[in-house]
Amino acid sequence: MRRFVTIVIVVGLLAGAYYYLSQHARVSLGILEGKTVKAYRGDLVRPITASGKIEPTSIVKVKGQASGEVVEVPFNEGAMVRRGKLIVRLDPDDEQRSLDQAEADYERARIALDLARLARDRQANEGIAMAWARVAQAEARRIRTQVEYDRKMPLTQPAGGMPAPVTREEWEQVRATKLEADALYESSLAELGQAYLAIEQADLEIQTAQENLRTADKRVEEARQRLIETEVFSPIDGMVLTRDVQIGEMTQSGTRSLMGGTVLMTIADVSDIYAVVNVDEADIGSVRELAPPSAVPGAITTQPATLPAGTFDVSEEVDITVEAFPDEKFRGVIERIAPQSQLIQAIATFKVWIRIVSPNRDKLVGLLNTQTEARFTVRSVENAILVSYDAIKQDPNGDGFGVYVPVANPAPGTPKYEFRLCEFGIDNGIDVEVIKGLEPGDEVYTVLPQMTQKEKDAQEKQSG
Repeated sequence: MRRFVTIVIVVGLLAGAYYYLSQHARVSLGILEGKTVKAYRGDLVRPITASGKIEPTSIVKVKGQASGEVVEVPFNEGAMVRRGKLIVRLDPDDEQRSLDQAEADYERARIALDLARLARDRQANEGIAMAWARVAQAEARRIRTQVEYDRKMPLTQPAGGMPAPVTREEWEQVRATKLEADALYESSLAELGQAYLAIEQADLEIQTAQENLRTADKRVEEARQRLIETEVFSPIDGMVLTRDVQIGEMTQSGTRSLMGGTVLMTIADVSDIYAVVNVDEADIGSVRELAPPSAVPGAITTQPATLPAGTFDVSEEVDITVEAFPDEKFRGVIERIAPQSQLIQAIATFKVWIRIVSPNRDKLVGLLNTQTEARFTVRSVENAILVSYDAIKQDPNGDGFGVYVPVANPAPGTPKYEFRLCEFGIDNGIDVEVIKGLEPGDEVYTVLPQMTQKEKDAQEKQSG
């Protein structure tokens, strides 16, 4: 019973002490005293941040010109390859058969051309000569019959009461012989014309045979090239991103397939590494000012004679961070800015390519497509009045923003601070420019002190 009474008395004393302190005294604890900083004069650097990904200089999807079964793939993902190095080998049997068939077709086309030329020579040497001989023979016969015709025609008429020396039957025979000779002559001329036409036809057949031979020769070259292309070599120095085929798979030609062919391997040119970030359209103007003229869309890309040497491609370096190395900084320079925006989550942004130039850039070679953040340094104001961003508070009366400043020599029981309306400029998330309302050295609260109940009552009475 005595112990219970003792506990009740102790609790009562503690409660009474708490009530007194809350009404009349300030607790001497740092968290209750508040925290102040001073306004100062300095330069404000406003950063612009943009997120994106780490990308290589370029990415090449390698396709083969030949079709066939994969028999060798000597490189895996992440391997470094040199230009001209074998990366995929296909079974050459199919392409070898195609080459053999093409060579056989070429040989047939060559023989056909030889036969066409031989036929043309035979026609020129024999056909034309024989045609001319028949013309000469027909002409000689025509002349003989014409002479016979002219000689006997006067003898067909009676003279001096005597019958005609040439009977009617004989004359009809002479006339028929002449007509036959004339027709034979015309026929020989026609045959001569046909002989010359045959020469022209033979020339056309030679041209056709020559074209067929050229086509066959081209097919042989293509087949031979496809046989060579069963060995696929790297077109660039780079790193293997993806190995898209495995041993035993069938591939399609990149030139003969309607589907565009099979991708064999994807290789990235990592001679340069880029942070490709998306800059908000509200910040792209400031970023363009940091970039060299050659990186700005629509700008000239050669050194103007009117500029001092070495100033054309000078630009501010950009801080780069990647999630894979959160405690390490990379540096880069702006190399290219996209000429038009793109919508990302309903926000217009511009792509900016930043080439990594810091010595530790090689750490990013094997981290392509990694999330990255770029921090562009934009120098906004110099020698301005600055104050901590944490000191900015909303006006209790809703008229804007300002700061709370300590009250000099406050009366007992009255608040130790008052609100001062200010005009602010730009900020960097840490400090803010004060255009109006503060002077260097002015003390402001970043954390307000807690008031006793008596001070709260006095403040409410003063406000009322």
